[in-house]
Amino acid sequence: MSIPAGIHLCHGVAGSVQEGVSSQGTDFLAIKLRLDDLGEEVTTFLYFTEKTESWSLDRLKALGWDGKGDGNYSGIDSKQAECSVRFEQYNGKETMKVDIMTNSGVKVTPMEEKAKAGFRARLQKLASSAAVHAEGRSGFKLPDAS
Repeated sequence: MSIPAGIHLCHGVAGSVQEGVSSQGTDFLAIKLRLDDLGEEVTTFLYFTEKTESWSLDRLKALGWDGKGDGNYSGIDSKQAECSVRFEQYNGKETMKVDIMTNSGVKVTPMEEKAKAGFRARLQKLASSAAVHAEGRSGFKLPDAS
């Protein structure tokens, strides 16, 4: 079966985690994910550099990992998560890229009513002047107001 690009519900596959080191010396985990809607398995890679380790940890937690550094990665099959499947060209070949989606700790703070009114007015002003801001952007066209 061909796996379509898009957002899929998934679970980690227990016992599938492989620890590795990239050719550039970066520690990584390769984890099999079962795409719940298709019954197919794909592999995602989580890299652990100073800049990426917090995101990789968030992705492990999204799958339900228990946080124990014992090498078992218990719990990665316990939570349903969303993953993004896309295809990219790499060295002249099409490759599949799979990312576990998280909110990466983003917390939405609801706006107060007064702030909402000001924000909406700002959006309306931006929308009415969008054609002015779009000069030089080829192919830009405002949607019909109907």
